[in-house]
Amino acid sequence: MRKILIIIAFAFMVLPSIFAMNVTVENLGGDSLIVAGFDNPLEVSLRLKNHEATDTFNIYNVLGFTTAPTEEFEIGKGETKNIDFVINPRENFDTRGKYVFNYYIKASDDEESLESLTLRIIDFEDVFRIGSSEINKETNEVTVYIENKEDFRFNDVLVKLSSPFFELEESLDIAPSESINFTTTLNDEDFEELVAGFYTLRANIEADGKEALIEGVIKFEEDGNISNTESKKGLFVRTTTIKNSNEGNTISTIESEISKNILSGLFTNFKPNPDDKEGFFFPTYTWSSELKPGDTQEIVAKTNWFYPILIIILIVAAVKLFNKYAGKDVLVKKRVSFIRTKNGELAIKIKIYLHAQKYVERVSVMDKLPKFLNIHPRFGVEEPIRVDEQNKRVEWGFEKLEAGETRILTYISFSKLGVMGRFALPKTTVIYEKEGKVKESKSNKTFFVAEHKKGEKKEE
Repeated sequence: MRKILIIIAFAFMVLPSIFAMNVTVENLGGDSLIVAGFDNPLEVSLRLKNHEATDTFNIYNVLGFTTAPTEEFEIGKGETKNIDFVINPRENFDTRGKYVFNYYIKASDDEESLESLTLRIIDFEDVFRIGSSEINKETNEVTVYIENKEDFRFNDVLVKLSSPFFELEESLDIAPSESINFTTTLNDEDFEELVAGFYTLRANIEADGKEALIEGVIKFEEDGNISNTESKKGLFVRTTTIKNSNEGNTISTIESEISKNILSGLFTNFKPNPDDKEGFFFPTYTWSSELKPGDTQEIVAKTNWFYPILIIILIVAAVKLFNKYAGKDVLVKKRVSFIRTKNGELAIKIKIYLHAQKYVERVSVMDKLPKFLNIHPRFGVEEPIRVDEQNKRVEWGFEKLEAGETRILTYISFSKLGVMGRFALPKTTVIYEKEGKVKESKSNKTFFVAEHKKGEKKEE
């Protein structure tokens, strides 16, 4: 007993060292945006928990990015440690959009874990948006704005705004998601020449040696002009698209709605999600949105009728499988495998599995072979009651099979002829009595491929 306890204690000390590194990594959030051409490092907070023995770890990547920390750090057994993971943008990196950044956490014994972060890379010109308010007829003033659409800070930004009526230059810092307004006065001469309509507003933005040119519009006179279009297309995947555009110069609230019935509503995806739903059998989905001048809203409702069709197919298949297997008194499964022989002759082992799902009587099992195969006189545990070498037929008989009882019948077949090709074995037939009625079950189709001394089995 003492020796057994010593062995168990030794196993508990040794086993943790032979399993792979077990460290849980949790991303606590941080920067994920890279503006191409800017060297601002990304800072991501990682929480690492070591589930194994105390060890030292380091973080690295094979994508060419410089990261920190560069030195190893220690995490005790069961300890959780927060790591500030810093990723420095790579020069000449042409990828745009979403990018999966893979990195590795490596232990001292070279065991490592692959982790990933999703980064978003955009160009400098895609960061900003410019626009304007309406022109005040009383003061001849117009307020233009520059908006930082991203979670990215820019310092010492030179902004040059221009339009047919004014030019404005400012040096400033722009915080993440900040919108900065500039108010300018038009001279009387320019104001008198204005006619209702849109005027181009341009902004030349420079920061950290990078330059971007973006455009917006100035609209004269207050106008709540909202355009609304609705389109439907598709048969099995029915898509309804509502597009609302604020073509005016004021912020407008737009109400949109789509009606469905209870069935189509179950298989409809909305983008964005509706703000409200009314009704049960014939629900109406509504959206209420506030659009700035020049903003566009697109609502997409996609009804996929392939889903109910797929459900119906699965139900039909399930019913067929139930009728095929659950409704049978005796299930028969046939397997074939090759046997290696000294002289390279073809020899196969045939296994027949009988499983009685219900009590049956006077069970007769009949199996046949192709003409070129011979029946070996040695059988498994269950001896056949009849072997007909001439007709290549083997028969077994059982007085009864209890519900849940399984019998395995095995025998060997061989051929001294050199055969090649794909050969099918006939299905095994089982005849039995159930409550005075004679019934029959058959096995699956089985075949094998023979090629000289090599063979492989296949089954259907």
